[in-house]
Amino acid sequence: MEMNDKLAFTHICGTNGLSVVPIIGTTFKGIFEQKAPTAMFDCDLSVREHKSCGGKFVLNFERVAELTWRDDTGNLLDCSTFKTCLTTTSRSHGLIVQPRLKNHPSVAFLTETSLVVFRTVTCFDEVGEPHLTHPIGRESTDPSDENPGQRH
Repeated sequence: MEMNDKLAFTHICGTNGLSVVPIIGTTFKGIFEQKAPTAMFDCDLSVREHKSCGGKFVLNFERVAELTWRDDTGNLLDCSTFKTCLTTTSRSHGLIVQPRLKNHPSVAFLTETSLVVFRTVTCFDEVGEPHLTHPIGRESTDPSDENPGQRH
């Protein structure tokens, strides 16, 4: 499996009982597919490419009222307009819609707009027990972090 295929990654995590941010909608070739009940859309949303690496393309939608969002440029969108917006956003691999995560307050100071990422590398010892060998933290080097109002 390609690790940058967010649909496949999410499916494998769910199948194996691992927590993962749900994919609640997708668009591909101008068609929006709702993958969760409408109620799950009633929150801040994050839209990114279905296949990508490192958050190079992210659209954020802030919930301002029931099933109403403000996009990164300040426009208000109801549910129908939101779906239309996504179907007209051209990305070769399609898009996924997920609830938008926020950094925990203890690490929020590290970046203005992006999520801080923590990864761990583990290895099995001679008796088959897993051990942490390398904890890794990553913060965004995205230029938009210099200007919180400028996002992509």
